[in-house]
Amino acid sequence: MHKRIPSNDPLAQYSPLSWQVARDLIGKIQSGAYRPGDKLESIRNLASKYGVGRQVVLSALNRLASLDYVYAEPRSGVFVNPELEPERSFRLGFFVNRVDPSISGRTLNLLNQAACAVGYHLVFGFNHEEDFTLADWLARRRMLDGLLVTGLVDDTVLKEIAAEHLPYTILGHYDIPDEIPQVKADIRKVVSRVLTPILTPFAHRRIASVVGPWELRADRELAEAIREVYRRIGCRDTDGLVLHCPNDGYADIAELIETERPDVVYVHGQSQLTGYYRYFHLHPKETRPYTIVNTWNAPPSKSAFFDAKVKCQLFPDSLLARAVRDLTDRIDHARLKRGERP
Repeated sequence: MHKRIPSNDPLAQYSPLSWQVARDLIGKIQSGAYRPGDKLESIRNLASKYGVGRQVVLSALNRLASLDYVYAEPRSGVFVNPELEPERSFRLGFFVNRVDPSISGRTLNLLNQAACAVGYHLVFGFNHEEDFTLADWLARRRMLDGLLVTGLVDDTVLKEIAAEHLPYTILGHYDIPDEIPQVKADIRKVVSRVLTPILTPFAHRRIASVVGPWELRADRELAEAIREVYRRIGCRDTDGLVLHCPNDGYADIAELIETERPDVVYVHGQSQLTGYYRYFHLHPKETRPYTIVNTWNAPPSKSAFFDAKVKCQLFPDSLLARAVRDLTDRIDHARLKRGERP
């Protein structure tokens, strides 16, 4: 029976052995136990040292090679990259805390593109419906230069980040101190520009909007921006017709349709779009309101469940790219303060 690789990571036991070995070797490289240009022990000796098979060690070394930590010389062995900066991994973390990560799919793609453009790998993580914390995840991801965080962000999360002494940026709108690095969008401006023209023809109809959970400040600000559009276009019966939905909001959407009987519904979030579709799929005889969906969440080009599409992208591509650039600039600044090469 193979022994477990020694680790302070509470989740290490759930990782493949090859990744446990790779993480331990990376830790030794970053701590200086192995210096740039050093030759590693043979695969046989490493296998004996870690109590694993040779194939496990080979897989671990392949992981390190893919991350540019090591390279192989035919008939000579495996060496630490001589150009490696041990204190720097060129890896950024992106973590979605306690929120369904499916709503961040496009954000993940754009952040990954922005990170690649400045020479960084993006490492994605989330703990939706899981029993580990951001601190636990960071313990598994020691080789990060900086961190981007979104989802539910509170004092506990900020303390977990601060304990790591990593440059970081919070993506989104939160009730946190102004000195915390945070990238915000102009939600009112975006919502006004996108929704005013699409909703104006329905000003004298009963309009409802479906957004994400009230616990997220961005969704509270989104709801207020939508109410401002209602007032601007002279819409009647606006009270109560912006619905906050946790998860996919199926039960809340069912109550909205069956009790409020709106003529028009705007569905903003991807999770809520799933709940909306599911309701009408399960209730085919229910009269469906005129439905407008947010194409930021990429619904099908044609559907029996919606009539019009808008692109209400609260965080534009340029803002996400700026978040990555600002973070990498602060990483360079921190290295300069320590007297290291940026």
